Amino acid sequence: MTNFLFYSVLILSVIVIIEMIFMYKLTKSIRDFLIKFKTMDDRIVPNTLKIGERAPVISVKNQYNKALNFKNYKVNILIFKDELCGSCKDITFKLHNLIDDSSYRKSKTNISILQQDLPSTKMLNMFDHYIHKKPFIDYSIDRVPTVFIINNHGEIISILDKIGGYEDFKKQISNYTSIKVS
Repeated sequence: MTNFLFYSVLILSVIVIIEMIFMYKLTKSIRDFLIKFKTMDDRIVPNTLKIGERAPVISVKNQYNKALNFKNYKVNILIFKDELCGSCKDITFKLHNLIDDSSYRKSKTNISILQQDLPSTKMLNMFDHYIHKKPFIDYSIDRVPTVFIINNHGEIISILDKIGGYEDFKKQISNYTSIKVS
């Protein structure tokens, strides 16, 4: 009888633990979904970042195991991209043409690429890559390419989400940085 009682309590405990894990994962999923929305005038609208707001901290580390610190640069250009996006490929493969070494160093501008999948090895060596889905959630990215321009105080100074390709990207960022464009 005591063996039966012992095994019953053990099995019940395991079931309760499994249910608690399931509830935790479900609650976390619901929270991640609901954080994308806010109420405004009795309506539910997407929760998007706006110019002048503080940019979310990027806690993910780059390929060199370093975190992004907005204070280290006068201007931070965050390019959210996807490997399958044609405009994204156009921008990132031609991005090295944008930077004249001396003007890039003098401008105190940082260009970081954020994506959810691994980039080509060539691209990994050129710019800081942050490979994770969390920044996409934190910045409410729903289309790529999307570019955030952030100052050294961590404030969003521009959001560019209608970029046709490299030439369009060059033209749009030229208002915010002193990098010579070629």
